[in-house]
Amino acid sequence: MKKIVTTKQMQSLESDAITSGKSERELQLEAGLAAAQEAWMSVGAMPERGILLLIGPGKNGKDGLIAANQLTKWGATPFVYLLRELNIDDDDWKEYQESEMPYAIATEDTELQRLEFVLNEAALIVDALLGIGMDPEIRPLDENLSEITKRVNQTKENIVKPHILSLDIPTGINADNGYTDPNAVKADSTITFGYAKMGLYCFPGRENVGRIIPVDIGLPSNTRHILPYETLELSELKAFMPERPITAHKGTFGVVTIVGGSLQYPGAIRLAGEAAARSGAGLVQIAAPDHIQALITNGLPDVIHEPLPTTGNSLDTSAAITVLRALDKKKTRALLIGPGLGHTAVTTKFVHSIITSLSERNFLNGVILDADALNILPEIQNWSTNLQTPLIITPHPGEMSRLLGIDIDSIQKNRLETALSYATHINGVVVLKGAGTIIASPDGRARISEFASPVLAKGGTGDILAGIISGLVAQNVEPFEAASLGVYLHADMGRRVAENYGTASGIAQDLLKVMPTSRKMLDGIETSIIDTFGRNSLFPDTIKQDQSEEQFMTDLTHNLD
Repeated sequence: MKKIVTTKQMQSLESDAITSGKSERELQLEAGLAAAQEAWMSVGAMPERGILLLIGPGKNGKDGLIAANQLTKWGATPFVYLLRELNIDDDDWKEYQESEMPYAIATEDTELQRLEFVLNEAALIVDALLGIGMDPEIRPLDENLSEITKRVNQTKENIVKPHILSLDIPTGINADNGYTDPNAVKADSTITFGYAKMGLYCFPGRENVGRIIPVDIGLPSNTRHILPYETLELSELKAFMPERPITAHKGTFGVVTIVGGSLQYPGAIRLAGEAAARSGAGLVQIAAPDHIQALITNGLPDVIHEPLPTTGNSLDTSAAITVLRALDKKKTRALLIGPGLGHTAVTTKFVHSIITSLSERNFLNGVILDADALNILPEIQNWSTNLQTPLIITPHPGEMSRLLGIDIDSIQKNRLETALSYATHINGVVVLKGAGTIIASPDGRARISEFASPVLAKGGTGDILAGIISGLVAQNVEPFEAASLGVYLHADMGRRVAENYGTASGIAQDLLKVMPTSRKMLDGIETSIIDTFGRNSLFPDTIKQDQSEEQFMTDLTHNLD
């Protein structure tokens, strides 16, 4: 996994590097050289192409100035634009002046005419104005700096657009939570020193970052294993996938029991059930009110059903006992509660009865709480205190807001801290959904998904994610890894739906259509476009088993025409 760090963690790593014998100057030179190399490659190693470096007064500006001097040595003709005049005794500034390369100072460029000219001539703009130490939420960009960044961003409207490269983090973005000043630089790529900063992956800042390029600057390699935050990476997630031995039977891959469903939301439990089955679970058992059985059984023959007794349109008082007996009978490994359940006084008592009875069932690998089960929890005092079963909850920001009793904006501004704090509080894994989903473990680890798309902003997509995670838990995947795999798989399904159907037309059911292809990818099984769309399902009567892929595509095109 790619490690990501907070500002405090990065400062601590730099301090440790200096303590172990690396000087601050050496770290700066490494950062400046890396910035120069990326700048050089961005202009295609063509010295005649204009490079503009915007230099601030702090360490970030120092990295940019070192890069400018290095580019000069390679034969480029950089233009340095200083936010304000630098100390005449600064060795790097002296070196740049001695090179007789052009420069200007913002405080002397009162109408910003010089800036406007070089912006329009530049093939590359290097943003080295402010670094990770600045918090634009506390100290917004001032009028002069905002005018510079606005003009930088306006170059994106040029016919020939320059490439905008930010050093460490785009100016105007909080390096910890992604808070973004209205006039923050909109980079095409960001080269980040040592390790990527958390704010680069948090929204809305992520939209201004472009391609993220972490580079080594000589930090101690033995500190990597103690860094608790990371991104989701396919190559490493594959190692957590459950094995599929050829001698297996359905018991090998475990039983998932899903509790939920109501007259108003009969589809939610269906979506979760199919997702759990397609995740690889050996058997899926749906426990839903008996009066909606006809709504969920048709078209879903792969699961078994445990009808829950009802009185009128409400669950009977004996429904919780029925669920517990079903768990015991099938030796359920993963229990998912919530999809389509509804939120009433009866369902509150129902969920409470189940949760308080789980600790004695040691055959459970985990309980997953989603949807209305989460909305019920605030009404149950100390609900997690006596729960010994491994726990995963999957709230979206609104559900997280209800769990904590705080507003959604506060959660969104501090997604990582919120998820980690609550994971510790309940001693369970928290999957805080949304753009840049956070998976937080009670031991302080966290992973973040880079995926964000409106294709998942549809009813039912969360039920599918909960079903996937439950299916993986049933296959003996540890809760933190199951949640990480589920989030990655869900995101990949979203990508495929967006490509095939668009972000507006794609719906939750479409995720299930592409799920087999995404699941095969995680298993390391290569797929082709024919696998994605289904060779034998498109034209089963006309396609022969020995037909070549080339011939199949020819016939496919003919049929579609």
